Amino acid sequence: MKYVKLVMKVENRYQEPLIAELSEMKFEGFQQNDGELTAYIVKERFQLQDREVIEQLLSGYPGNNFVKSEEIIADQNWNREWEKTIEAQTIGQFLVRPTWSNTEVDPDQILLEIDPKMAFGTGYHATTQLMLRQLPEMISENDVALDAGTGTGILAIAAVKLGAEHVFAFDIDDWSITNARENIHINEVSDKVRAPVRVF
Repeated sequence: MKYVKLVMKVENRYQEPLIAELSEMKFEGFQQNDGELTAYIVKERFQLQDREVIEQLLSGYPGNNFVKSEEIIADQNWNREWEKTIEAQTIGQFLVRPTWSNTEVDPDQILLEIDPKMAFGTGYHATTQLMLRQLPEMISENDVALDAGTGTGILAIAAVKLGAEHVFAFDIDDWSITNARENIHINEVSDKVRAPVRVF
């Protein structure tokens, strides 16, 4: 199977919203780098007019954003390619790391193990980082929380690890529901996070 690879110059804070829009266009894999987003789609699903649609999407994000290149590539292990772009990072009180990372947790850190796959919430996006920094001031023991647009489930998991008694999480994306359930299980908080559901 052949794929089209698109490389776009996109500011980091706009990458995840753009990924959401490209996913609606049937793009199947993404690589996030500093100031650059690479997206993959099956060749047969990519039409000339899709390029115009993407350029219109890019024009909606401030900054010098444009399609840098495109090429046809052979099928490959998308999860392995994705893993190359995700590294452990410290965000406020949390250490966010994928399960394949060996980064050690400091005694004063709260570990969030997040395998992003095709969902959103890697910890790289500015809004996710902002929420993770604010959650310790917002969540108290025995709180009940709502995680709307849960993505990878990262915020729901963080809320429980801060003391929330119960979190209800939902999303509109099937990939996110599956991924969030996996991450909730990995972090051993299944008893306090209601299995994420799809809405709409």
